[in-house]
Amino acid sequence: MIALLATLVLAQPSFEVAGFTRPLKLDAPSAAACAECHPERAKEWSESAHRASLTNRVFLDGFSAEPHQRCLICHGPLEAQLRHAKRPLRPDSPVHDGITCAVCHVRDGVVLSPRPDSTGYGHPVRHEPALRSSEFCGTCHEFDGHAVIDGVTVLNDLPMQTTLSEWREWGGAKTCQRCHMPSVSHRVRGARDLEFLRSSVKLDVRAGLVTLTAQNVGHRVPTGDVFRHLMLWADDQPLMRFGLELERGSDAKGRPGVVIAKDTRLLPDVPVRVKLPAFARRVRLTYHFTAPSLRARPLLTREDELVELFDLPAR
Repeated sequence: MIALLATLVLAQPSFEVAGFTRPLKLDAPSAAACAECHPERAKEWSESAHRASLTNRVFLDGFSAEPHQRCLICHGPLEAQLRHAKRPLRPDSPVHDGITCAVCHVRDGVVLSPRPDSTGYGHPVRHEPALRSSEFCGTCHEFDGHAVIDGVTVLNDLPMQTTLSEWREWGGAKTCQRCHMPSVSHRVRGARDLEFLRSSVKLDVRAGLVTLTAQNVGHRVPTGDVFRHLMLWADDQPLMRFGLELERGSDAKGRPGVVIAKDTRLLPDVPVRVKLPAFARRVRLTYHFTAPSLRARPLLTREDELVELFDLPAR
């Protein structure tokens, strides 16, 4: 499947997105090469969602339905990854590396470091303070949408992911790295880390009311992909959905695309109260990585599509 997707992507014309017109043309070492001198960081990265950005099943399912080149700008940023995707995949293929070390740390043949006192491990090193900034993360976690017109992808000004803007609206008390990379861990904790995900939402049930509060976060919950949402349940009956509602619309220049019609996601530290129906015996909260679809999704398991965060008695 990856080979087919690479063929479809390479056949499309280039266009501007996130400051790039094509995947990064880097003479990039493999993650295995970096691991020789940085084993601890490499192990952390190997357990991260970044490592699986190009091969995780939710991405492959969505990309097989809409194989847009722009998706690869972030999910498989290196030009070498597209070249290797057209061949039989070997265990050492850069496709398996996803968002690898070089994507963030290599430019113009020089390794970038956020530390001013870094020394080289047999390669040139340059201090780059931007690596500690939320704006650096926003390169991939903030971008506008697109529409497909006569088979051609056309970018517009309608928001697709707004995590950086949400962080700025919140006030930016901590950077993305402070929360998602504690102790500079390259595991980069996120929504696929169940313990970390549960810590971002507080659920309280008392006197017939459920109170939901996004906590320990600097953005809305859920954030990122527009299809992610929370679902609150009374027993097995859906009670309330927290997410984006989308519809067709146009931007300020009249270009078509997807418009956010309603945003019911949780705001940081702002409680939302929901009345429980009298029949409720249990209260459940699920986090969904995908939206309901009429098309078959043979790649995905239930665990790929959703996780259960809480299951509490309705006392």
